[in-house]
Amino acid sequence: MTSLALRSIARRLGVAALVAAALAIAAAPARASVIFVLSETPSAGFESMPVYEDFEAVTPKDTNLTTPIVSNGITYTAVTGCGDPIVCPGNLVVTGVPYFNFAVPVTSGSILTESGNEYFTIEPSFTVRSLGFDIYTINEAGNPYSVAGAKDVLVSVLTSSGTSVLDVPAPVGNFGFLGIISEDPILEVTWMADLGGVKNTGIDNLRLSENTPAVPEPGTMLLLGSGISGLALRRRRRS
Repeated sequence: MTSLALRSIARRLGVAALVAAALAIAAAPARASVIFVLSETPSAGFESMPVYEDFEAVTPKDTNLTTPIVSNGITYTAVTGCGDPIVCPGNLVVTGVPYFNFAVPVTSGSILTESGNEYFTIEPSFTVRSLGFDIYTINEAGNPYSVAGAKDVLVSVLTSSGTSVLDVPAPVGNFGFLGIISEDPILEVTWMADLGGVKNTGIDNLRLSENTPAVPEPGTMLLLGSGISGLALRRRRRS
């Protein structure tokens, strides 16, 4: 099925059909080792993993940090050198609470974001095959807190076998959960947002495991398996 056909289905039948189409295609033979799971709350085994990092203890708050943040064995680094200080401002910000500059009315905890567009990496110093986190986006259609014209957040995952990339569609209410499951150790995850200089995108409440959980059963989540492209989400693989 082509990308155009899938988008047409999604427009006519809505999210339920999009989920069903994605799950149907997921039955095709696998061609890559990374699976993305987008859900309203932690699922696909992530719900049983304790929160590993919630950024509450990371200081200072609401301050542009130009050096990497290292906390609990994970390094968070702002991407620099792209030639555009708006696209890659080169700073990290851990918000205080409450914080209002997201596409949700208010946050109830500290969030990792940037001042300008959000473009940063997450690099564990130990073996991780499952990594997930709460996500804040700014482009849910019809949401009064969204930013007009904002594109999907781009998430890339580097493993020893290559790089997998996902355009993350805005979850309901611009708040949800993104899980990453890999056969190979996850070396680095990159978060890149569009128009984050208008309102912030960000992540919170990292959950992780050295193990790969069982592939989740079909349900309310959206499962993106190997070989899926198109939909409202686009997943690419390059080596």
